[in-house]
Amino acid sequence: MGWQMSAPSKASVMQTLLANEGDLRAMGIETVFLFGPVARGDATPTSDADLFFEHRPEVRGLDLIGLYLAPQNLFEGPVDAVVRDTIHPALKPHIEADAIQVF
Repeated sequence: MGWQMSAPSKASVMQTLLANEGDLRAMGIETVFLFGPVARGDATPTSDADLFFEHRPEVRGLDLIGLYLAPQNLFEGPVDAVVRDTIHPALKPHIEADAIQVF
C-alpha cells in the first residue's frame, strides 16, 4: 500500500507517532526514532517510514511482536520497524546518523 500519491513527510509521520505516544508507551515502547528517507526529507511515494524503537525489558514473546506491528497500524503506507538493539552493528552508525528521536 502506498502513501496516497505523495511521499510521506517527516512532519506527518512524527505527528502521528506523537498523537499515539500514550498508547505506544502503554504497550511497552520507551523511545521511537525515525530514520531513512523520510527523516532526511528525500522520501518518494514508494518510500516506507523507517522506525527503530527501544522497549521495556519485560516485553517479550507475542507482546514484542505487537510492538513491531503497532506503528504499522498507524499509517496507510508501509512502515518498517525494528528494535534498536537488533540493528546490525555494521549498519547501526549509518542508520543512527540521520535518526530523529520522536519520543
